[in-house]
Amino acid sequence: MQPVLFAIVLAGVPAAAVQGWELCGDVDYTITNSLVVDTEGQFDAFIRCVVTADFNNDGTPDIAASDRFDDDILIQLNDGVGGFVEGPSLHATGAQWNRIIMSDDFNGDGWPDLASSSFGGLVVSLNLGAGDSTQWLGFGPTVLYAAGEDPHWVDSADIDQDGDMDLLVADHGLPGNVGGLYYFLNQGDGTFDEGFFISLGFDARCYSIIGEDLDGDSFPEVVVVSSRIEGNLIFYFANAGLNEEDQWGGLYYDTFYFIEHGACSIRAADFNVDGHQDLVICHRTNPLMTLLYNDGTGALTLSKHVIPLSAELAEPLDADQDGLPDIGIVIKDLNQVKIFVNKGDGTFMSEETMQTGLGPKFLAVADFDFDGAPDVVTADSQPGSDWGTLTVHRNTTAFVETTCDGDISCDGKIGVDDLLGVISGWGPTPDHPGDINLDGMVGVDDLLQIISWWGPCEP
Repeated sequence: MQPVLFAIVLAGVPAAAVQGWELCGDVDYTITNSLVVDTEGQFDAFIRCVVTADFNNDGTPDIAASDRFDDDILIQLNDGVGGFVEGPSLHATGAQWNRIIMSDDFNGDGWPDLASSSFGGLVVSLNLGAGDSTQWLGFGPTVLYAAGEDPHWVDSADIDQDGDMDLLVADHGLPGNVGGLYYFLNQGDGTFDEGFFISLGFDARCYSIIGEDLDGDSFPEVVVVSSRIEGNLIFYFANAGLNEEDQWGGLYYDTFYFIEHGACSIRAADFNVDGHQDLVICHRTNPLMTLLYNDGTGALTLSKHVIPLSAELAEPLDADQDGLPDIGIVIKDLNQVKIFVNKGDGTFMSEETMQTGLGPKFLAVADFDFDGAPDVVTADSQPGSDWGTLTVHRNTTAFVETTCDGDISCDGKIGVDDLLGVISGWGPTPDHPGDINLDGMVGVDDLLQIISWWGPCEP
């Protein structure tokens, strides 16, 4: 497969380090499973979100999916060879429709639990583990926490740094009312304090939320994607850390950023590999992806980039296993996921397109077949049908080894492609394949060495 010539250029972003084989071979994914899933509610199924975790602790990643118009969370268990069998579903009593779901170990017992943002509030269900049995016992009863008028997104982060994962909820709210975010402090046993509400003002509609340590002090900051009458905004809340009495000081408003309309999802990864977590946002009604580069102090530089069509989610993953975060973009109107590969020189290039079921809304990443490469599963809403699908794509990328020193492009000769490969890594990029003399710097010496080897590789 030839890479699609659709590149995203990140102006002013330093090149990142890559592995020696990064420029060889293209990313490739193959559909291997299309799992039909359904709930028994009074409305047609609408599969909204998907998450992966090893729910039964058998060493293999499983799948959970939410139905936008039902209280059930559906479980698919990995059969140990990369296939899936239906597991015991979780009925989120009182949830009134689940949206975003996520998994983390809330009570520290080593078993992944589930949380959901639902119309009825924040839903939490603890994993029962195996107990005295050899069989997985599934999930326990759900606990519902008030989280505003229309909770839309949930994330976990240990915001008070007490060793327990806390929960964050973005409340989409109702028109004409005050909206904002909630945080729920974990009591250490998987139960949570009553949510603490932070208002973002009149008619604030919050779409997504994330907790990440952006200033390097180990206390996660909280970033919320929202819209108000002024337009789409990103609200940034700093973490006060511990006071002199070793009590957590809470979150406080720090700043905001204007962003293009349609902003919805938010995710984090160190895209330029400078040791600081960056952010990426997709735009549901705008063919854009916005990257927010972190300078290490928590200050963010926004860089917006045109993509083929508006998208539901941008999910970081290392598709080509070179140590650089790539991005999988869910494009609902095309029934596709596109993989944008991080080239290590400040650009992303679309190198793979995966077909999904109708109306994909979300994706999750896990190594389902244990080959060391990240696979992808999408949540396909299948609008107009009383069922949905989970489409599993296996990472079948074949990495090509170079045939001689300096053959960066892996084509059996030293030529223009290899010269360009050196130029793409110019500067202090020690793991780049263009660092021919291994001095930690891609520069003139490496360029001259390539020229001296010009021609076919010797057999």
